[in-house]
Amino acid sequence: MTDAASAPDARAVVTTDRLERNYYRFLLGTQPRLQMLAILLSALTIPLTYATLHIPKIIVDDGIQGKGFPKAVWGIDLHQITFLVVLCVGFLLLNIASGFLKLKLNTLVGYISEIGLRDLRLTVLKHLHGEVSSDIPASQKTQIVIPEMEAFGGFIGDFSTIPVVQISTMGTIVYFMFEQSPLLGVAAIAIIPVQAFVVPILQRRVVRAKKMRIRMVRKFASTIENFDGASFSGRPDGESDAETHYKIYSKNILKNRMLLYRAKYLLKFINNMLAKATPFLFYLIGGILVIEGDITLGSLTAALVAYQQLDEPWRVLVQFFQRLSTTKMQYEQIVSRVAVD
Repeated sequence: MTDAASAPDARAVVTTDRLERNYYRFLLGTQPRLQMLAILLSALTIPLTYATLHIPKIIVDDGIQGKGFPKAVWGIDLHQITFLVVLCVGFLLLNIASGFLKLKLNTLVGYISEIGLRDLRLTVLKHLHGEVSSDIPASQKTQIVIPEMEAFGGFIGDFSTIPVVQISTMGTIVYFMFEQSPLLGVAAIAIIPVQAFVVPILQRRVVRAKKMRIRMVRKFASTIENFDGASFSGRPDGESDAETHYKIYSKNILKNRMLLYRAKYLLKFINNMLAKATPFLFYLIGGILVIEGDITLGSLTAALVAYQQLDEPWRVLVQFFQRLSTTKMQYEQIVSRVAVD
């Protein structure tokens, strides 16, 4: 008897004989209702983010340096230590709530990604075993369906949620920092335009190198399939045809790989150097503002906490667009390879 628990999952496989050529339409068309739910959950993180940024300022200015205790909170008189404890517990609870919401969101995103990958693989398999792709060697079919498509499993659900979560998080952090001091806000975002200009240029180099590598590896695989025992028979010079071909392809692949490494790590180096330049401006400007009395110590402390959190969404966004360009290239390569009409 069929397991009842597995029946709904089996019926959930929704696929079509048509493979969408446009990568963005494919991403948006994967479980659209669940993607909308994920976007709504993403929007709920915005007020929680702002609250977790604002409370440290209150803790320093009112809880630690505050005067005039006891203070009335919701009709209850609280002494300084009690007031500080309440603020810290509130800060902890907000972070727990934010973490739990992100846990649910990430689980949903992972589910969307896996469902999309499952349906995409099934659709591609139908084409790979059809007449239009009968000329593709079996080893290349396996390579297309398994390793080349694996990257989509971790990205399909991210396509709609990462921009919403990370851009809204960055916007909330930057707004909070401008709220403390416009100069601090400017210092925090000064490097972003430079990164936004340089990163795409270097990323295009990386994508070109990866695209070339995929073509080279596929061609290399086809050549290996044609090797037989005679291919390894030595010539008078002592080297077989198979060894000669192997050395040529290996040399070309090595050159391509080194080109990819240089572009990839140059991109990482520039990102790191630009990231180190911002703290210099930030600490200098913030310190002067506190010394001159333009902002409170609590405002600077909260702004420092916010700045430390600003790097994470920016880094995730940079990685997102890198993955987007890479997976788009891989998707177009797959669609082109299976020759879908």
